[in-house]
Order: sequence, then structure tokens, then C-alpha cells
Amino acid sequence: MKSIIIGNCEDQLAPFFNAAAKLDYLPDPKSFPGLDEAWRYLQSNGADMVVLDINSLGELGIKMGTQIRSVYHDVRLLYITGAETYHYVLEAVRVNVGAYILIPYTAEDLDYAIKASDLFLNKKNKKHIFARTFGYFDLFVDDTPIPFRSSKAKELLAMLIDRQGGIVTSDQAIGTLWENRANDEMTQSLYSKVGRSLQNQLDEAGAGHIIILSRGSRSISVDSIDCDLYRLLNGDKEVKHMYFGQYMMDYSWAEYRQAGLERFLTN
Repeated sequence: MKSIIIGNCEDQLAPFFNAAAKLDYLPDPKSFPGLDEAWRYLQSNGADMVVLDINSLGELGIKMGTQIRSVYHDVRLLYITGAETYHYVLEAVRVNVGAYILIPYTAEDLDYAIKASDLFLNKKNKKHIFARTFGYFDLFVDDTPIPFRSSKAKELLAMLIDRQGGIVTSDQAIGTLWENRANDEMTQSLYSKVGRSLQNQLDEAGAGHIIILSRGSRSISVDSIDCDLYRLLNGDKEVKHMYFGQYMMDYSWAEYRQAGLERFLTN
């Protein structure tokens, strides 16, 4: 997740960087003392999350949030506040669709606040996300297929959907994505890049929330997607007629599921 933080007091930004360093999905946040510098960065690079340190910016930070939301409708907004500036923030969270975190805070608090901002934003910009697993695998957002830039990233997503919300560890993913390659430091680095590529492209499509990240593992949020496989297993009679004996044909590891579906449908 590409993130920036805006605040004019370096000492007050230190707790954010310390907490962010403990979250795998927040690599290398950028900091800016004011909106002008941050705006130039956003125009050139974009961002998935903007953090505003209201404790140092005061009411100006609220105005910044409003300006950012008016242009970047899908960005996550997170306000950092102390007791003295708390009264500024609540209305901003409601109007600008964001979340806040109260000083002092831990990495767990930061993680919770980011997920809350995701929830608020997703409710505002809810998209229909459909995973097609019968035949060839594809993910559709509002009926438009995502053209994944990385075939491995797409395959990782297919694995997560196949697991139906079950956890996939990095070792399990590496063993499947690169079955003939040693699970060494180089392969682990490659897997990290694939994971970031997947998350970035889902974020761009407004579907980043379907991946649940925890240290060293990933899973799919089954409640966030529509999926022909899930419908079939839940007894949907209509989707049963859409299955013609082919499941995720792109991937050899999916053959076990195809055999299981055949047994499921004949019982």
C-alpha cells in the first residue's frame, strides 16, 4: 500500500513510522510538511492512503483532507489526533469518509484504523466483485475483467479464492507458484514482489479490501466477493447449470478441486 503522511512536526511523525514499520503492507511511507509538497507528489505518483497529523496541522489538516477527497475519491484518509485536536476530527471523518487514530497508539491500533478507513470507503464506493472459476479464472469489478500485469499475482489470487477464506502461508504459496524452485531468500523476495503487485492492482481497481493480510500469510474475504464456486457449494441450483466440468483451467494445482466438484455434484 503506497502511503504518505502530512505533518509539520517530525517528532510527532516518529510514532507513525515506528508503527508502520511493523505492518508488512506499509513499506516506505513518504512524509511531507504541507499540502503543496504532498499535492505535487500525489499528482505524479498517486497514493493508496493519506495520513494527516491533525495534532501538528490543526484545522488546516481538516481542510487538506477535504481538498484531497474532492480529487482522490478512492484514497484512504486517516487522521492522527490528540486530545487537544480531537474535536476537529470527528466531523471530518464523517464528511470526508475516513478514520482517526488517537495518540498514543500502537501498530495494532494503526492496523485497526486503516481497516476501518477501508470499511468506510468501501461502503461509500461499493463495487460488485465477481470471481469466475468455472473454465478459465478471471476477476471482474463492476463487470470489467482485471487485466493482471503479473500472471503470478493472478495465480496467487486464484489460490486464495480456491481456499475459500482459508489462510495461505508464504511457504504454501511459494511451493505452488514455483514448485520446482528452492524456497530460498531470492524466491521469498520474488513472492513479496508478487504479493505487492497483486495488492496494488486490486487497490487500483477498488478491490483491495478482498485480501486479508496477516504476518506471513494471506486469505480472501469471502464476504466481499461473488463467486460461482461459492454459489455452487452453497447449493445455488442456477449456477449448477453453468458448470461444465472445467475449473480454473489455467492451473494444474486446481485439478484436485475439479475432481471434488464432480463428486459433490453426483452425490
